[in-house]
Amino acid sequence: MGGRHRISLVVLETLDRVARACHCALEIIGLTKMDQVSARMSAMELGIGVHMGPVLIGNIGSEDHLDYSAIGATVNLAARLCGFADSMSIVVSDDVACASSSDTRPKFSSRRQVNVRGIQEPVTVSGVELDLDQDEGDWATLFGEDCDKPKSA
Repeated sequence: MGGRHRISLVVLETLDRVARACHCALEIIGLTKMDQVSARMSAMELGIGVHMGPVLIGNIGSEDHLDYSAIGATVNLAARLCGFADSMSIVVSDDVACASSSDTRPKFSSRRQVNVRGIQEPVTVSGVELDLDQDEGDWATLFGEDCDKPKSA
């Protein structure tokens, strides 16, 4: 596969939505890294953006072609945030980082403001830290017993 791959996560209304979305993004990064190491593949350029807010979800299209999709400003910002994520990293909006203040994980870093196309005011974003040095027990707690910890490349 060539080029940059982007993933947008839409955070739905659950009590632990921020932790679940960030842990899901971390797991995607971790599993992708594991696959690359085990298959001796070159590094995939994968960037993930996470934002939270209202979305419109449903079937969109015509009788001939329907797609089940989520649309709206929240989805658009999450997709735009992918462009600010370095390869194999996650960028979250300040809404996400601030909503997780009671969680001990995930850890956020590199808080900064970025200019996002289509939005007049700068958007504050942070990176999500993937700590590959945590011990096996922490990794299992975070991702589940059946998910092995990725090996550092």
